[in-house]
Amino acid sequence: MKTTENNKTNNQEKSNTMKNIAIGVLAVCAVGLGAFALVQSSEKTELKQQLAAYEEQYGLQSAEQMESYREIEQNLASISMHEGNIRENMNLEGVEDPKARISAEIQAIEDLIAKNNQIIEDLNKKVEHKDSRLSAYKAENGKLKTRLETYKEEMTKLEALNAELADNLEKTKELNNTLERTVNNQDSTLIAKENLIAEQDQKLHRAYYLVGDHKELKEKNIVNKEGGILGIAAAKELNPKVNEEVFTEIDLRFLKRIPVYKKNAEIVTNHPSGSYKIVSEGNTIQWIEIKDPAKFWEKSKFLVVATKDSWI
Repeated sequence: MKTTENNKTNNQEKSNTMKNIAIGVLAVCAVGLGAFALVQSSEKTELKQQLAAYEEQYGLQSAEQMESYREIEQNLASISMHEGNIRENMNLEGVEDPKARISAEIQAIEDLIAKNNQIIEDLNKKVEHKDSRLSAYKAENGKLKTRLETYKEEMTKLEALNAELADNLEKTKELNNTLERTVNNQDSTLIAKENLIAEQDQKLHRAYYLVGDHKELKEKNIVNKEGGILGIAAAKELNPKVNEEVFTEIDLRFLKRIPVYKKNAEIVTNHPSGSYKIVSEGNTIQWIEIKDPAKFWEKSKFLVVATKDSWI
């Protein structure tokens, strides 16, 4: 009987011991799980904080990128405008000194390319992942540089062309000056010849006449007479030493009437009778009409008319 009771007692003690052990293990596990949950919660909070900071930083970086992109695009638009100005000036052949204008446009483009390169370089330092837009901008800048070299070559050609045109213009001016001097000299020579011809022509057709009474003719030593009285059986001839200044000079081609306005008159010098006509009106001789100038002036270019009043 005692043995049976002892066994029951022992079994009861073992059972109590196992319960205590289980309770201890559960307590330890509960503490461990609580500590793990606490760690997990702390890490989760830290991750959330890091993510918020990253998102804030990424958002600021993205806004900065977009502003840089806009600046690059604006610079490219300005470059396009300057390129248009270059092409316009390239087409103005012969315009005086287009180099200054084209050089200014090229310099502006170079400055804008340099700005874009700097922006791209700064963005590449800040952006860790590959950005296709930055690559495209960088490629565009490379193309722009190539086009600038072409513009510079074209400007050099244009400058050479303008220099050639300026040289040709200068030569043309010199040639024009030479031609102008030649023409002026020829004009002067021609004028001199024309003046000489006119003078010779005037001399060729120059004639002189004088109407006066005997006293006047004698005083002026115009006519020599031999024997008799002037107009009555007297030989009359022009004094070879006559002074032309006392005569009236005429152009025999145009003057066809020699005015007299005396009652009586006689032509002293030698002129063919058929070449002229004495025209009277009432008792007064009005004029001597020259019917044939060539024949009238053939023997003498001097005409002396003595009026009746001089006959004594």
